[in-house]
Amino acid sequence: MKKIKKVILCLLVINTIFIFPKSQGTIVKAKENKGDVGQILDLDSLMEKAVENSIEVRNRKSTIESLENGFQDNINGTDSVYERIEKNERFKKLQNKSERTEDEQREYEYYQRNFGIPITGEYELFQMLQSANNLPVLGEFEMFQNKNALEVDKNSVRQRVYEGYGKFLMEMDKLKLAKDKYKNVEDEYKKSEVSYKTGVLSKTDYLAKKAEYLKEKGEFSNIDREFQKYNMEFNKLVGEPLDKKYSSYKKDFNLDKSTLKSQDEYIKEALENRMEIKNGEENILVRRFESGSAKAVFSSEHNRERKLAEQKIQNAEDELELKKLDIKMEINLLYNDFEIKLVRLKNLEEGYKQAKKEYDESYKKYSLGMLSRLDFNRKNAEFIESSMDYKEAEREAYVAKLKLEFAASVGTDSKKVFYQ
Repeated sequence: MKKIKKVILCLLVINTIFIFPKSQGTIVKAKENKGDVGQILDLDSLMEKAVENSIEVRNRKSTIESLENGFQDNINGTDSVYERIEKNERFKKLQNKSERTEDEQREYEYYQRNFGIPITGEYELFQMLQSANNLPVLGEFEMFQNKNALEVDKNSVRQRVYEGYGKFLMEMDKLKLAKDKYKNVEDEYKKSEVSYKTGVLSKTDYLAKKAEYLKEKGEFSNIDREFQKYNMEFNKLVGEPLDKKYSSYKKDFNLDKSTLKSQDEYIKEALENRMEIKNGEENILVRRFESGSAKAVFSSEHNRERKLAEQKIQNAEDELELKKLDIKMEINLLYNDFEIKLVRLKNLEEGYKQAKKEYDESYKKYSLGMLSRLDFNRKNAEFIESSMDYKEAEREAYVAKLKLEFAASVGTDSKKVFYQ
């Protein structure tokens, strides 16, 4: 009789522990987990820091600074060439004189020291004039291209951070799910341990619960290790200390379908905004300017140098048209990828809504004391697991849309923006 009373007492203790709900702050649930140690991950505050700390942005800024410092040297060199062209006729005249005055001789010797010999041929004069005219323009064009490339480099970093952040969210959700499942199995194992010690549960059932607990614990440890590795990779990407930890995130990727545009709209924007277009248009202007040097020296339209200069203009125009075709193809591919991800998201949406409805119902029952903490945690884990596919699809669609928007702005590949 005493043994029966002891068993009944133990069962009452077990029911008290596992049936009556605790305060919501201690619930392992999808909404918030306050037990983790770490900071809240704020993407917006990390983004520009990641941009400024990136190697490609720092290198590009260094290149621009070097070009700006060397630009004045080009101007000074151009001034000396202009001086030689300006003095050339006088130099030739003095050279051809059989007799010179003392002043003329000093002037002639000055020209010899600085210029060597006079320019006599049209081609040599053209080369000198071309150098004087084009050097500053080409220097400005190189700075122009690199400054535009800097904006593309920044865009590239932002895109990588968004992609990395999307993966980070999924890895963190996987970890939370694994932790929830582990804690649920741990609770069941502790309950079975009490039941086994009181003789309510057989040894076989107890060992089965223990094996399930150890398996879930091992899986949680493996997922936790993988998450810590990716946590370090993400910190490296955004320029944060490698050991910085995050307990939750401030911003999720929620797709705003009201801002969707047509494929033609994205192409139109890209052809207006991309740095390949801006640099290409400037390249045509530079080649036309270069052509002016040939026209200034050679009067004949059939002159070789004039024809070469005209061909450079045509090549620049053709290259720009090819860049436009490449941009259209890029937008087409990105848009198709985005549409595929939208279809997947739509297919998963109904299942997610149903899982969310069931979770909300179980949460109400739990709040009213109609559902045990253990059963609620199990429902919670089921909801997280069933909703992860949907959230992954939504985040992938969000990133695909971002990539499309980046491609329709300045672009993300600085290698494509340069013209020779």
